[in-house]
Formats: sequence, C-alpha cells, structure tokens
Amino acid sequence: MKSRSLLTVEKGSAQTQLDFSLRRGVNIRGNLVDERGNPYRAGRSSGYASRKRGGFGAAAANFRYGSKHAPDYLRNGSTVFYEEGEGDAAGTIMAFPADSSFLLPAVAPGEIVIDFRPRGRSERVSKIPYEGRDIRETGLVVEAGQDVHDVTIVIQTAGNG
Repeated sequence: MKSRSLLTVEKGSAQTQLDFSLRRGVNIRGNLVDERGNPYRAGRSSGYASRKRGGFGAAAANFRYGSKHAPDYLRNGSTVFYEEGEGDAAGTIMAFPADSSFLLPAVAPGEIVIDFRPRGRSERVSKIPYEGRDIRETGLVVEAGQDVHDVTIVIQTAGNG
C-alpha cells in the first residue's frame, strides 16, 4: 500500500521527525475471460483497484512497463498512478502475471472497486463475479492482510453478447 503525506522542513532546522505506522495491504487475484468463458488475453489492457469512498485526487498516465524481459503484452499494457494530497493512496495498478490472469497487489484495506479497461475499442467489462455477486456493481470490502482469490473479469468482445 502506498501513502503520501506532505512534510515541510524549515530552513535551518536541526532535526525533522516523521512518525508513521505500516498497514498490510490486500492481494486480489483472478482471471480474465470472454463471455463464453474462454481466456481473454490482456494485451494493452489496463486496470486498477481504487477506494470507493474517501481518498484524494489521482490521475493515470500510460507508461511502458520497465522490464525488458517482460512479454510485449505486459510491457505495453501498464499504467502508472500518481497521487496528489495526503493520506492513503487512491489506487493500486493491475499487473498481468500471465496472458489471462491479473494481480492487484497491496490494495488499501476498506471499500474498493475494481476497474478494467479492455484492449479493444468495442470491448467492455460485462461483469465481475465474486462469491455470487457482481462486484462491479457492489464493490468489495477488504481487510488488511486478506488474500482474495478467484475474482473473474468477464469481457464482452466484439460479436459476443
């Protein structure tokens, strides 16, 4: 989990102290499938988890993923958040450890929503089922240290649905 807080150091100060405590984040993992249940290749897709309530202003910009050893679909499909303000970070960027799977590492505990932006112009997320409900609509409440598995993001592709 990331957090940002402004600190002002007065000119001529001999000492500055900033006390903080760490909270464990939440890992959310799952698979990407099309409406028929076939694996969906992430490609240049991007996604993130963000606070449903609270937090502060954030913006996203597309950057190439830095590892020269990563496959093209990972290197060209990454997004980076930057935040302004104080408090817990507004979001966590989705990583794609394999063609059709995703990982949201170190999500801030609390009420969150997952957003996924498919690579194709005519593609869209039709649902995100988890434990019998569509969390695209309801959001998800997560606790520090929790490890959420088996989230599925269903993408409606051109010609389906």
